[in-house]
Amino acid sequence: MKNLFVFVPLALFFTAYTLGDIYIATIVLMVSTTVMLGIERLTTGTVSKMHFYITVLLLILGTITVALRDPRFIQWKVSIIHWIFGLILLASQLRGKTPTVQAFVEMAVAEQATGDEDEDGQQQLNLSGSQWRGLNAAWAAYFVGIGFLNLYIAFNFPEEIWVKFKVFGILVLQLIFMVITMTWMFRAAGPAAAPQESGDE
Repeated sequence: MKNLFVFVPLALFFTAYTLGDIYIATIVLMVSTTVMLGIERLTTGTVSKMHFYITVLLLILGTITVALRDPRFIQWKVSIIHWIFGLILLASQLRGKTPTVQAFVEMAVAEQATGDEDEDGQQQLNLSGSQWRGLNAAWAAYFVGIGFLNLYIAFNFPEEIWVKFKVFGILVLQLIFMVITMTWMFRAAGPAAAPQESGDE
């Protein structure tokens, strides 16, 4: 459901833009995202706070885009969301809490567990506190960087280039960064590394 919440509206947005224009695509994006939020509520009995806030921001900026016939507002939405993600990651670190990236990785490993201890998964989590914080900071920098890159493309390239970047470019960059992250994690948590507490340096 989490993946569908992102990919279905994006696919419909790109299709609507190809067949129409940015304003029709924005309306389709708003409607489809709202529908996906409703489906999430019906199928899971709850709504992700992140999905809810993303939808609210989209509806606000999307409505302004269509009303004023100015695509800059929907273009800013991409940057704002990525900057919020970056700030959330940094906030978890500055407040001395478990870094958000660490929490997500541990949760993903726990969800994949089938009852037997996964030695590879345990090795993957064998990182020191400073390593987790460094990884968390790297992801925060990535999100902030994508936010600025989005604005650069939006205001310096034709609209259709920005649409392709929004739909395909960001996804490709995220996959590449995830591969880099996972490769680093497996190397950092090699067999010679001893388990350490998350607060250790």
